[in-house]
Amino acid sequence: MRYFMIVALSLALVGCGLSQQVETYDPSTFVSVAAVEPTQNLRVSKLLNDAGIPNDVRGSVAFGVTVRPEDRRRAVEIIRADSKRQGYWAVFYDRAGA
Repeated sequence: MRYFMIVALSLALVGCGLSQQVETYDPSTFVSVAAVEPTQNLRVSKLLNDAGIPNDVRGSVAFGVTVRPEDRRRAVEIIRADSKRQGYWAVFYDRAGA
């Protein structure tokens, strides 16, 4: 019964227009902009999301940051300023797709 209520409520919200359609992006078209230390992966992704920059941050020992080519310069500026302010390790790629 509980499952039914959750599904019914979800369908009702969609029907009322209260749900928001999420824009999707193809990460295979993104370019590499930086690598950051593992403890900062969520922070960097949130910073870019808050700036309206779709991103993909993945890794293990270091986390690679990729964004759409048109967002590359702004993403580098945001991460560079934040890494200096917060004192975390970040390496920037000199050219798109590097």
